[in-house]
Amino acid sequence: MIYDLVILGAGPAGLAASVYAARKNLEFVTVAVTLGGRALQRVSIPDAPEHRATRADELVEAFRHELEYLHEHYRPTRALEVQRVPEEPRYTIQTADGGEPIHTRAVIVATGTRVRRLAVPGEEEYLGRGLGYSTISYSHLLSGRSVFIYGDGPQAARAALEAARHAGSVTLAMQRGAELEALELQDAAGRRYRDKLEQAGNLRIIYDCAVTAFEGDTHCRLAEIEHPEGGRERIEADACFLELRPEPNSEPVAGLAELDPHRYIVVDHRNRCSAPGMFAAGDVTAGAGAQSLVALGAGVSALLSAYEYVI
Repeated sequence: MIYDLVILGAGPAGLAASVYAARKNLEFVTVAVTLGGRALQRVSIPDAPEHRATRADELVEAFRHELEYLHEHYRPTRALEVQRVPEEPRYTIQTADGGEPIHTRAVIVATGTRVRRLAVPGEEEYLGRGLGYSTISYSHLLSGRSVFIYGDGPQAARAALEAARHAGSVTLAMQRGAELEALELQDAAGRRYRDKLEQAGNLRIIYDCAVTAFEGDTHCRLAEIEHPEGGRERIEADACFLELRPEPNSEPVAGLAELDPHRYIVVDHRNRCSAPGMFAAGDVTAGAGAQSLVALGAGVSALLSAYEYVI
């Protein structure tokens, strides 16, 4: 069988594309280990007014349930490699379950990213309980609170500046070897951005350090860091976030789709990749922003472009 479309990944972008593929009556299959992706991982912040939050996990859950009813369109495995069939407008996809290769006329890549963890004491214990990986998703709940952010690049700097617009105080700790001057903020707009970081009255920046542990009670309450000279500092916070540059899951299409220097998939304004019949959406694409609502919209956009290509 040759499918009209194969969707790789079932986070917000992949789920949205899948639901709309069903509505368009396409012959499709979604290949993913789990349905929902990282959008279903929530961070509980003590005493935060969560009724003010638009819950991304609830929105994604609605799409997930719809795909569950369409179980014949779901293959619970991981794509290993996408290959273009020579001189034919179709692709072959090898999967990790050892099953028969999947043949398709079009592909949507929505495989997302994988977070980089520190593997320090307390990280696993407090993940989701005062410790998370997306400051921006919770910045509106941080009013008047103390926030600790640890990162290594522009993502951490942007997260710190947004948190500072809400929080009482923000500590931005930069991983060893990361300096603001190396945060890809070198153009005129970037320099103004960096100036805002340095001028924020409630933002402290610590360079060249390493997190050694997280501590707390029912929730994470403290981050311990080590300074370059070897001394340690314990920083209390109402919420802690890790903003290390994530790693895009673009390996299955490496060599087919154009990737940027950080291996994110490059797409145009209609979510088309450089390879014909290949589309991409969500966090695996360059400049996606790691926001569930953005990914949902991008998944629909990619599906509409793929539908136009298929018909």
